[in-house]
Amino acid sequence: MTETTFDFKRALAAENCAGAHAPDVDGTAAHAVMEINHAVVPVRPAGGAWSSVRDMLKCVQMELAEGLLPDGSRYIARDTLLARRAPQVSIGQDTTYGMGLMVNTRYGTPVVHHGGDLIGYHSDMMWLPEHGVGAVILTNGDPGWVLRDVFRRKLLEVLFDGRPEADADVAAQAKSFYDQLAADRKLLTVPAAQAEAEKLSPHYVNAALGDITVRRSGTTTVFRSG
Repeated sequence: MTETTFDFKRALAAENCAGAHAPDVDGTAAHAVMEINHAVVPVRPAGGAWSSVRDMLKCVQMELAEGLLPDGSRYIARDTLLARRAPQVSIGQDTTYGMGLMVNTRYGTPVVHHGGDLIGYHSDMMWLPEHGVGAVILTNGDPGWVLRDVFRRKLLEVLFDGRPEADADVAAQAKSFYDQLAADRKLLTVPAAQAEAEKLSPHYVNAALGDITVRRSGTTTVFRSG
């Protein structure tokens, strides 16, 4: 998996790196604020890996082969690999969590999967052990989690000629997201009203939340939290 790394600098320097996007306050697609994503660095390897669909499919292929690599050599012991899927915690009516992997049986066949989320990035890898099929989805825009979650349903519809629900589901979830964004926008004044902003202190401190600084440049007011 030569295109996979935990190194933010290396990943972002790649010529074909997908930039993170998210709706701005008016619902228009814009570049997402990347600084927040660096907060995942201290909890590696629990998150923050950069990869490609091609590399992730290599991982899925190894899972389907129960620990074997394409050349037939063993990468990991079969019992060890399968133990990661064994249910440890119930996280829903049809979903259990093992060791870094979730198993969903909502539609009658086990689907093993694991996803990830950062600001502007949402992903999932999944495979059906009983059918030898796997898939990967990587998105670089919010609300990409809508596509990620429904993609699993769409895969099952295609494989088993299931009742078409995924397309309508993703459309409904997307509409709900943008409707809520529009409703929240009505409560905001952007840019901040200058008369009100001038009443603010340039610096606020909270023991739990840290510092907030207020900076003014002409009629623009910028809030920064560290």
